[in-house]
Amino acid sequence: METKILRKLVATTTAIYEANSREDLFTAMHAGCIDLGFEGFNLSCRPQNRVDVIVNATLTTYSDDYRHDYDRLGWVDSDTVVERALQAPSTFFFKNIAEQYADPRRRGFVDFAVAAGVRSGVATTLDRNGRPIGYLSLLSSQAEFETPEVIHAAKGLAEFAMAKAERMGLSQIVSADEAIARTVLSQVQWDVLAWVAAGKSNGDIATILDMSERAVRHHVSEILRKLGLVSRNQAATLFRSGALRP
Repeated sequence: METKILRKLVATTTAIYEANSREDLFTAMHAGCIDLGFEGFNLSCRPQNRVDVIVNATLTTYSDDYRHDYDRLGWVDSDTVVERALQAPSTFFFKNIAEQYADPRRRGFVDFAVAAGVRSGVATTLDRNGRPIGYLSLLSSQAEFETPEVIHAAKGLAEFAMAKAERMGLSQIVSADEAIARTVLSQVQWDVLAWVAAGKSNGDIATILDMSERAVRHHVSEILRKLGLVSRNQAATLFRSGALRP
């Protein structure tokens, strides 16, 4: 990942980690999406259906009027971004261009979204064992962001934000206690992470901690999963920054 974007992501994930309230988390998320060049966002933790993704979002910059009209006018059936996101776990860019759709309802929804200032963005679906459990979209009124770095940043931001939201009890499906239990690192995993942050390879760590390299790989995978991160480089950077603490 590009160093500049990684620094921005570290700053945002640090603010998310340190958030103590729903308002703090919203502020950190909004500042982070702006820092990445976007203007707004929509985070939905464990939505029960497609309507929940927008109408009952966990944290969002969409106005109450937008969500009310989205529900009242039944736009969920014409929202191709949410439809694509929930079909299969993925991260992708989108552009709201009415002319690309033959269906008048879909063109109508695009006009509705553009009128609200959403012309483009990036959407990512979070999954566990291939099942969608969360959704994040970063929204823009004008710019395009079709770079691999932004894709990685969006995915990392989504994972970290959802993990924090669940630990704060903002998910209706998973209790805060359950979410915390799922994300607590063992002492061995903290030791592995410390050596990862020190730049050691899996083989080096296996020798240092007197375990098999296969076991180290498993612990690294679990660390990334529990912390909602996408790469060992990101985990190492966050650990060195002080954003991650036992």
